[in-house]
Amino acid sequence: MTDVDYDLAPTVAQTRALEQEREGSLRDSALAAANHPLGLLVLRLAAFAVIVLAWQLASGRLIDPFWVSSPSRVAVRMGHWIATGYLFDQVGATLKEAAIGFLLGSAIGIAVGAVAGYFKLLGKILEPLVLAFYSMPAIALAPLFLLWFGIGDKSKIAVSATTVLFIVFFNVYTGLRNVDEELLNIVRILVAKRRDILAKVIAPSTLTYVFLGLKVSLPFALIGAFVAEMVSSTRGLGFMLQSAVNELRLARGQPPSAARVARLP
Repeated sequence: MTDVDYDLAPTVAQTRALEQEREGSLRDSALAAANHPLGLLVLRLAAFAVIVLAWQLASGRLIDPFWVSSPSRVAVRMGHWIATGYLFDQVGATLKEAAIGFLLGSAIGIAVGAVAGYFKLLGKILEPLVLAFYSMPAIALAPLFLLWFGIGDKSKIAVSATTVLFIVFFNVYTGLRNVDEELLNIVRILVAKRRDILAKVIAPSTLTYVFLGLKVSLPFALIGAFVAEMVSSTRGLGFMLQSAVNELRLARGQPPSAARVARLP
């Protein structure tokens, strides 16, 4: 190998090492930006913007707007609803029903779950019954509650509360059943009173399950109210959706023609 080759070898190796180091630093910077809350928010907004843009470009070019509408037409309709206050009235009605249903269902679920978990025999009796009712979808209970409570808010609150009740019940019941038996035996050996066992051992051990049940059931309260409004209602987001489906309104700004309606399955 010549002297020139000996001089060039380390230079090429150093250049490659610098390029790899630069690529690694850029990769680390990109990952750090993606993991940062602000960077993650930017990426999510960018993904949403890409989806909306693709929807807008496809509407009228690749797909008939009758079937998918377009973001611009949806924005116009939403702006009209906001300006007239119609949207706020419907959102407020659904949130009211969901909030009351969540509070009512959580209270009953915590109470029944605590009793069933503390008294093991009662828990064994109630567990299959609650599980059977829990397996029923909320939309199947909506007509029954509609018959009992009428078309007003009470039937929607009942569906929402029932949906929340079962989730909270099973979490509280599981939490009480999973309390450390060894810890309970140690406390009993120390001749602790029952209220002390409940307050200082059972309650702290179960709180994690309680909060988990409340967290999981919160969106289901809204889903229950929404589904009940779709079955029968005169206001709310579910009523808006069902009304739009029945009238074939897709924010397209024009009524459907007879030919388009005839193409419906």
